[in-house]
Amino acid sequence: MTIVKKSDYLWYTVGNVDKVPEVTGVYAFLTMSKRWLYVGSAGAGRPRGRIGEHWRAIGWPDVYYFRWFQTDSEDSARATQREWIEKYKPKYNEH
Repeated sequence: MTIVKKSDYLWYTVGNVDKVPEVTGVYAFLTMSKRWLYVGSAGAGRPRGRIGEHWRAIGWPDVYYFRWFQTDSEDSARATQREWIEKYKPKYNEH
């Protein structure tokens, strides 16, 4: 896994979702206490869209923050996603 760049903790708002760069990577949704709730991955040009889809469709009430992590490839993004699901056991990912 190769993380190229990462965000700080961002409040889960439409304005912050709009700031996500369109790069290949992994994103995570977190609780107020910063416990991991969901980890997803997206190919180039898709992170903002994927995070936005969650914003509009899912409406998880316990999500307060999100983070994004740019990776060097889609394979690295998928590997990172799998590793973090195993490590953090997020509530909304299937175990």
